[in-house]
Amino acid sequence: MLLDSLKDFHWYNEPANVRFVENGMMLDTEAETDFWQNITYNIHRDNGHFFYTEKQGDFCLTVKWHFDDAIASDQCGLMIRLDSLNWGKISLLSTDMRKLEVGTVITNRGFSDWSNWPLSELPSELWFRVVRKGNDFALYLSLDGISFVRTRMFYFPQAESTIKVGAYACSPQKRSFRCILEDVY
Repeated sequence: MLLDSLKDFHWYNEPANVRFVENGMMLDTEAETDFWQNITYNIHRDNGHFFYTEKQGDFCLTVKWHFDDAIASDQCGLMIRLDSLNWGKISLLSTDMRKLEVGTVITNRGFSDWSNWPLSELPSELWFRVVRKGNDFALYLSLDGISFVRTRMFYFPQAESTIKVGAYACSPQKRSFRCILEDVY
């Protein structure tokens, strides 16, 4: 049951409109929220919504998101976080919703990069997974919750034994985005 799996979770930048519904935890992102640091656009945002737990040592965590009306830049996915200058995320993340993509962003020492994974169809739900082994991390994507494809591997030399990991959502544009966190395991 979703509620049981969320008992040790906490909010970083809790959205004003979050509630439990029949199929999960529904939230409306606040407009102009994001997690992005420095490069290219000279933007420093750390105001996205992050629902996390703390994990020690090696772990695997999967989240399932449902969404219906995403537009360009709306995001819902999974994040690992050391602090505001060191984190990674994988999510629905497209600059043009006619060309839907999943994006991964790794921010290391205050510098964000961005890589994209194209999708051939417009799904209404996605599963994201992170696996940690030591200071190595791998991010995965699934369209069905069964078959996962690794989209990114990265190394955090400064990763401590305890790290924050969980679901995140944000809307860098000037509108809100509704999404439902359906599962965490």
